[in-house]
Amino acid sequence: MAEHSPWNVIWCDTGCSEWGWPFYWQNQQRDRDRQNKLLSVLGAELHTSLNILRSESQTKIGVQDPASGEGVMLDESILVTLQLRSVEEAIRSGVFDIDDTLLLVNLANHVDTHNKEVDFLLSIRGGSGNITSIISAQKELEERQARIADWCEKLLDHLHNAEGITVPSVTGQDTPGKAHNSF
Repeated sequence: MAEHSPWNVIWCDTGCSEWGWPFYWQNQQRDRDRQNKLLSVLGAELHTSLNILRSESQTKIGVQDPASGEGVMLDESILVTLQLRSVEEAIRSGVFDIDDTLLLVNLANHVDTHNKEVDFLLSIRGGSGNITSIISAQKELEERQARIADWCEKLLDHLHNAEGITVPSVTGQDTPGKAHNSF
């Protein structure tokens, strides 16, 4: 049986840790690359949502007045659902501090509610309904869209200033289709 001197143990510990370091560094680098890709995707989704909310592409909402049977055209609204698929992954990633994570959670909840409101307003176009309720829903949607746009801008600024992530602007390609009227 071979004896192990303290020098053999020290050499093995030093050698093993030196040999293990490249693997540790490689894993850390892979995690950083993954986080940067996630942040880039998040930035692109935020930028696209912001472009949709700031676009001139709006839809008129027409409903029938139940009392008179006449068609009534209401204000125009942006009736496009928003897709922020990377927000939940960004929340779980641990890249953001508590304030930005709270902002992401609020953004995810508001986008979900926004999409439900858009679906509701799209479903009632041309039908009949309580005009006062529809106007109220439309105003709530516009207020929610303003909040979402503000949060998208804040997060894009954070991604640019704190993380060095920039999202190029693609003019003409990142806005929804032409506005259409419905009645």
